[in-house]
Amino acid sequence: MSKNKYNFAYELLSSSRVTPEQKKRILALIAQERNEDIVLLENRIENLEKKEEATAIVEEIKIAGKKEEKVEVENALPKNYINPFGEKSLSNFLLAYNQDPLLKYTCHEVSNSFTIDDKDYNFIDYIKEIAKTDVYTVRVHQQLLQKRFEELLCEVDKNGNKRANEEGKKKKKYFISNNIETLILVYLTGKNSNGKKKEWSSNNIEMNWANEELLTWSDTHPNCVPHPDKTLKKKQKDFYKLEKTFISNLNGENIQDFSDLAIHFKCLFHIRPDNSLKDLLEYRNKTKWGQNIDFTFSKFRTDIELFTDVDKLLQIYDEILRISTVELIRTNSKYALEENEKHKIILSFYEVEKQIFFEIHHIHPHYPFYGKSSNNVIERVGEAHTNLINKVNGIADLYIQADFNEENKSYEINLWDGEWNGEKYVPKKRKKKEITKVDGVKYKLRLK
Repeated sequence: MSKNKYNFAYELLSSSRVTPEQKKRILALIAQERNEDIVLLENRIENLEKKEEATAIVEEIKIAGKKEEKVEVENALPKNYINPFGEKSLSNFLLAYNQDPLLKYTCHEVSNSFTIDDKDYNFIDYIKEIAKTDVYTVRVHQQLLQKRFEELLCEVDKNGNKRANEEGKKKKKYFISNNIETLILVYLTGKNSNGKKKEWSSNNIEMNWANEELLTWSDTHPNCVPHPDKTLKKKQKDFYKLEKTFISNLNGENIQDFSDLAIHFKCLFHIRPDNSLKDLLEYRNKTKWGQNIDFTFSKFRTDIELFTDVDKLLQIYDEILRISTVELIRTNSKYALEENEKHKIILSFYEVEKQIFFEIHHIHPHYPFYGKSSNNVIERVGEAHTNLINKVNGIADLYIQADFNEENKSYEINLWDGEWNGEKYVPKKRKKKEITKVDGVKYKLRLK
């Protein structure tokens, strides 16, 4: 039985009376409920008597439900720990992408000239030289990009053939999620690895480097790049304007042409001073989280540069806020806000000994404690934290620091981190360590 059905059965039985004979019947019904509709269960127990005996049965049901829920949640946790910090990590992959002479200019505007290995190039001449063609078009450029992305992503032998793993799949140089690979692949080709047309980013963008409208434009404007910078725009005069403009979900910027689109793509993966996490969070808070929450930035640096999945990081942020506010009140009435009360959220982003941390600290106005015991956090991850861990895996390690009122102690618990077992990275066993008072509940993400 699912968690919802156990709660439903509990409500029915708690308001009914059960006879000894009917007790046997309801136990039988619970045993076979997986194969019966819950409405049938409601009809069969409608006239049960003896509320005292029903309560005992309900407790049996709740215990069984908790055991099954734990198994279901554990099965939903990631089977593998994707290390965010190793040589093959997402950040190193994105750095390599950003430094590749070809791929770099899918996330930068093109200037008239640039330097590679101390040699100055005109960008269009550089593409023509690599492609061995006399005329630059986006068709030629896109084919080079697709090939170079495959070379960056996959291991090859000395003959240039892609290496395969034991399952016959392409052996990859980096440990990155399928979502990241798909997003970039769709941006470059318009299709996923199965050849299916897709949109990309949380804005569901149709435009990509292989879009027919873009390719047709380029055929009629040879030797014109679609995404020049301001200087080259004046010289080139023609550049590709989007038919479907849009407002970025990340920062509210108006994306009007292909130059804007390239910068938008860069913002998805690179936190830097002109795309600071603080600016992104302020926009997020204003558009999604302003009601009933007071936000404060403390020990929050805006000069940190970090390659990561920015879109996913903001989804993780949303999930933590949802758990700390909406879900908290939904599951425990004592957290319901009273008149004129607001949640307090303190945000921090800092670097310590080359490690980068992002913290979301929640202080409830009248009950600033974690709602369950520390052992419960360790032993029963729960659906909300499971969903959060699935988003975090490969992006960050996740810890929770909290005051536990009934225990009169404060602990840090590693919700999701990993270690090398001699063969591969695996999730660490969850443990707690006593810490100084937190003044609420703090989610701590190690991003580097």
